[in-house]
Amino acid sequence: MASQFRLPLMVLAIGLVAAGFATIGAGKDPARAAPLYDRACQLGNSTACNNLGILFQRGYGVKRDKGRAKQLWKRACELGHAAACEYR
Repeated sequence: MASQFRLPLMVLAIGLVAAGFATIGAGKDPARAAPLYDRACQLGNSTACNNLGILFQRGYGVKRDKGRAKQLWKRACELGHAAACEYR
């Protein structure tokens, strides 16, 4: 049972590193982070959904798509991410 929660967190952590948020001095690569956030979001991680929404809203590493960003924020909100509820 616990392993079902670890996988989304591990994928999220790798996405944070790829985006340059988790380590000081890490190169930022939102294009690498986007598919990792997407996978973690699909697995039910609200932070990953929120972060991917930000990438889509700003066009960082992905083609800018405000509609997709709103969908992701809605999903993040449904999963309990309070800040995402403010965005949508």
